[in-house]
Amino acid sequence: MTGGQAHERTDESHVRSAAAQQFACNAGYVQKQRDEEAWMTTRTKLSKSMTAAQFDNGYWYAAEIKTFAKAIGIPSVSKLRKDELEKAVLHKNS
Repeated sequence: MTGGQAHERTDESHVRSAAAQQFACNAGYVQKQRDEEAWMTTRTKLSKSMTAAQFDNGYWYAAEIKTFAKAIGIPSVSKLRKDELEKAVLHKNS
């Protein structure tokens, strides 16, 4: 084997090593994305049986709270702001 051939093999292994590192980096990124998507899709749903602490510790979209507030009998839901709906739900469930 000549010196040029040895140098070519070293360059090839370096390219393979860099490609393997890039693949591992991409795989880690993809797994992180999947974990975040799984977390986002497994959100807790509003429930009549949840505690005030569970309600306070969750994040609820205004549309979710409005639907829930109607379901538990809070009047004039469409006229209330999100913060007012949250207070009404907490008061109703206490």
